[in-house]
Amino acid sequence: GNFSFSSEQYSHDLFVNDPSSINDKTVSEIKVLVSNSFINVESNYTINQLQLYNLEGKLISESMSNRLLRNKLKNGIYVLKISQNDRVFSRAIFIN
Repeated sequence: GNFSFSSEQYSHDLFVNDPSSINDKTVSEIKVLVSNSFINVESNYTINQLQLYNLEGKLISESMSNRLLRNKLKNGIYVLKISQNDRVFSRAIFIN
């Protein structure tokens, strides 16, 4: 699901490549905010790369920072891959 804050959405679904490598505190330190223009990731750790995939597994967009442009994304569900040094997280993103 998602939560609406005015024109922004917050995605809270999280998938991790190696669940034993993190704890609940690490997961809670990653926030994904979706606005009309950007997908922004907030974390206490450095974001090395963001990659946005559609549900068919096609790479739609990527960035070497904590922000992706939301150019021309169709409504739907996407998977956001978040790389932080040796850790990789994925979140379901809902665009509407």
